[in-house]
Amino acid sequence: MDPGFLVLSLVALGFLLAAYAHTSVGLGGGSSYTAIQSIAAFPMGTIPVISLTFNLFATTIGSVNFIRGGHFSWTRLAPFLLGSIPCAWLGGRLVLPQGVFLGILLASLLAVLLRLLLAPFRPLREPGTNPQTSPALWWSVGILIGCLLGFVAGVVGIGGGIYLVPIIRLLGRGDAKQAAACGTVFIWINSAIGLGSRTLAHGWPPGLTTLLVLLPAVALGAWFGSTHGALRWSRRGVERALCLVIALACLLLIRKIALLA
Repeated sequence: MDPGFLVLSLVALGFLLAAYAHTSVGLGGGSSYTAIQSIAAFPMGTIPVISLTFNLFATTIGSVNFIRGGHFSWTRLAPFLLGSIPCAWLGGRLVLPQGVFLGILLASLLAVLLRLLLAPFRPLREPGTNPQTSPALWWSVGILIGCLLGFVAGVVGIGGGIYLVPIIRLLGRGDAKQAAACGTVFIWINSAIGLGSRTLAHGWPPGLTTLLVLLPAVALGAWFGSTHGALRWSRRGVERALCLVIALACLLLIRKIALLA
């Protein structure tokens, strides 16, 4: 059953704010889209499709801009893609029980929250200032991380860019813009692979007319987030706001999981 008008209106507002906040810092917003739908009791079959679709939509402009700006390198992203593409395809074909789905989503959100909270305290290795990671270690770590992030992307619709950006910085493989470029393109590719796999395996689930209602909200939020939002708020200010939103979503998901037990 499609959500009622009031619920759908609140979800649209949540999507608008999520798109604004996430695109302000170069992300797609898939984690928030998935959490909002889960809390609003959307049908399980539609949640990853909607999240992946809007993740894809929100990162398209960012990906194009980073590539045109000369900040993106396929070589830098290659090991992560080698792991993520097959796992995103596999994850997209799975339909998990509600409890398992919510558990993976909660773990993903807690990891995002931890990543945001620790952001200012993590030492970043600037390219050229420290010895570079060996190629063998770089490819091994990249493939393993790509497998994990790709699988989560396919299952619940989280692109993984928020984890990938600091990993590239910590391994000394790119500056801030280069890492952000890899994160944005990584989200786009994972979302496309996961969405394609899911729709080929299961078709478009019913009730996706809600996409037409939510699309303007995401488009508006992404537009202002990627243009005006970053100018009016500091990056750290946006991340603090994201922390509060994600913490609230985690609490509501914990309650939802407890009710299922």
